Formats: sequence, C-alpha cells, structure tokens
Amino acid sequence: DYQNYKADMLKQADTAYDNTNAEYLGNQSGNFNSAAQQIASSAKNDLINKADLAAPEFEDRYNTEQRQKQNDTLNMVNTLLGIETRNQNAEDKAKSDYAATANQYYDDFQAEINKIKGDNDPTNDWKAGILGSLRQEKIQTQKANQAALDKAAAEAAAKGNQQAFENALKVWQTDGIASDSVAKILNVPKGASTKDYDVAKINATIAQGNLELNKQKTLNDTAKTQYQINKPYYNPNSGSGGSGKIDQNSVNFNDIQSSISAYGKSLLASPSFKTTTFDITSGKNITTQKYGMNSVPYVSGIGERIKEYVDGGLLTKDQANQLSTQALGKSWDNTVKVVKYNQAVNALSSGEYANNPKSAYENILNNKDKYTSAMGTAYYNSLLNKYWQASKKQVSKTKKK
Repeated sequence: DYQNYKADMLKQADTAYDNTNAEYLGNQSGNFNSAAQQIASSAKNDLINKADLAAPEFEDRYNTEQRQKQNDTLNMVNTLLGIETRNQNAEDKAKSDYAATANQYYDDFQAEINKIKGDNDPTNDWKAGILGSLRQEKIQTQKANQAALDKAAAEAAAKGNQQAFENALKVWQTDGIASDSVAKILNVPKGASTKDYDVAKINATIAQGNLELNKQKTLNDTAKTQYQINKPYYNPNSGSGGSGKIDQNSVNFNDIQSSISAYGKSLLASPSFKTTTFDITSGKNITTQKYGMNSVPYVSGIGERIKEYVDGGLLTKDQANQLSTQALGKSWDNTVKVVKYNQAVNALSSGEYANNPKSAYENILNNKDKYTSAMGTAYYNSLLNKYWQASKKQVSKTKKK
C-alpha cells in the first residue's frame, strides 16, 4: 500500500544521500565538501518527491479496489436475496397448493397430522400446521351447527312439533344430505351432511326427552288424580231440583294442603318450567330451572288451584290466605292479582295479539279500568310496561327492514 511504498522511498532516499555524499567526498578523512552534499541532497529529494507524486495513484488504486469489493459484496447479496426470494416464493406456492387440496383429509384430519409428525421428516411439518388449522375450523363449525340442531330439537319438543322433527331426522339419516324442507325443520344448512353431526346424540336426546315427557305425564296424572279425589264435588242427594250442594264434609283442610303441595312439585318438575340444552362436549342433556317458586307462572299456577277450592266452597278466604302464605309467601289478595296478571299475559300472547305487541299495548292502554280492577295498579303498570317495551322493539325491527 501507499504507506509501505512511501517508507521504502524514504529509506532509499536516505541510502542514496549517504552513498552519493560518500562518493563525492574530497577525502576519506571526512572534510566538508559542499558540492557532494548538494548532489546527495538532490538525489534524496528526487526519491521523496517520487513518493509524494505516487500518493494520488495509490489513492485511486485503493478507491478502485474498495469500489470493486463493494460491488462484489452487493452482487453477492443480491444473488443471495434472489435465491431466498425464489425459495420463499416456491415455499409459499407449495403451501398454497397444499392448502387448496387439504380438504381431501376432511373426514379425519388428525390421522393425516399424526402421519406427518411420525415420518421423521421435519421439512414437511408445515403441512401439519395447515391441517391443524382446518381441523379447528371444522370443529368450531360442527359445534355451531350441532348447537343449532340441538336448539331446533328442544324447540320442536316445546312446541309439540317433536314428531315432525323426528320424521325429518329419519329422512336426513337415510339420504345423508339435508334437503331444503328437511333443513328448515332441523335448522341445519341446506345440503348439510350427516357425517358432520352427531346424529346418535340427537337421537339419544329425543329418547331422553320422550322419557322425561312420560315421567312428567305420570306425575301430572298422579297430581290430577289426587286433585280429583280432593276437589269440590256435589252430593246429588242433597238440595232440590237435582242441582245438589257442595259436600263440605268430604275433604278436610290437610287434604287440600297436601294436594296443593303435590301440585306445586309437579309444576316445578314439568318441562315447561325447565330449560334443556344438549352439551356437545359431554354428550349429555343439561337441564336448568326456567321458572322457580317466585316466578309469575308458578305463583299463578298455585293460585289458580287454590281458587278452584275457594270457588268450590271447600276453602274460606281466610283458609285460602293461609295456604297462599304457606305455599307462596303472599297474601291471597296479592296472589289473585298475580293470577289475573298471568291470565292477561296469556290472553295477549294469542289470537289477534300474537306477534303484535303494539296492538296488545294499545288494548291495555284503552282498557285501564278493566285491568286495574282485576289486578290492581301495580300489576297493571307492570303489564303496560311489558308490552310498551315489546312494542318499541317491534317498531325498531320494522324500521331496520
């Protein structure tokens, strides 16, 4: 490099100076000879100047070498980047192509995943990742579809359409694919395949539901029989004109009390008082209490049963108040108001008012005196607010459409 070259020139200059000076000395005793010194200095300066003049040349050569090295480095980087890009593009295309055909393993993604992980080839492990994602999507879709089917089954049972649901389910199992009519009944997508659902669990749910219905029917029949035994009846041999009078001695208060208690238990155990959902994870029905002992349906149900005894002349109002307080924690007058409230709700949920809360609200508003007389101001206001809120939702839905 330049520094080495310059050092060499300076060394040569010193050597040239010494040699030239020695050559032109007048004698060997070292007497001063100015001519010899000038000649030696001139030779030395020539070499020093030569070193200085060579500096730009060395600098250009150095810069040229550096630029060449940089160009070589850039070319190498671009080459490597090009190779990497081509490799990445090829890898991306391979993944895309594989993902496009991966549904060929739809029936059992896990089996193919196990096969890939067990082949001791880490270069294709990315395939297991794609299959794993598709498997999770399949599981989530199946859970959502199964939940919709379970809901349809529960609703069919609650609405008394269970036979139609069971018939549609049989057709679906036979065909394997849901037709448009079957899909609407079962609440599954048109063209849905039975292989994506646990139909066996649905059948088990239906069987369990039928069992529960039969058990409930037995409970209801038992309660009904007990009530028939204890209910008011007429003695045809008493009174005139064959109309008869109530036989007050046929039933005592304890019998009525037992009948009311049994009826309350049958209400709480009835399907209409419970909510049953199918848990796809455990494969079991999960039943929860929809209405409890403080609910309007329960209070109204017990109240109507007590009222039958009162109307039949087997209970005085004081006794009715005692039973109502024991069974419901409410006075008889308050229970009667709940009964009237519930009867109004049932009436306004059917006929011309079905699915038309706005019309029901107007009816309540226009017949305030009638409703207030039956159920009192507090329950009237509750009824009015219930249908006011429902009518607002109806108007909101209409605007959205």
